[in-house]
Amino acid sequence: MIDFYALGLYLRNWLLIIACFFRTRLMSNFAKDMEILALRSQLSITQQQIMNGKISKPQFTPAFRQLWRFLSTTPA
Repeated sequence: MIDFYALGLYLRNWLLIIACFFRTRLMSNFAKDMEILALRSQLSITQQQIMNGKISKPQFTPAFRQLWRFLSTTPA
């Protein structure tokens, strides 16, 4: 039996990833650099909180894992 709720969440995650990709294609280089800086600082803080045990390890969605599998096998 197909779990339509899980399938809907999976498709929603992929649509969000694709929408973010197209949004970044329209951004200027300066805006992209500022977003990268902000995201790296957030990542650093989150990593510190995980290391200190303040928050639990994050759970990744199947769409997120497939995206990173695709990115890791795509030549630069």
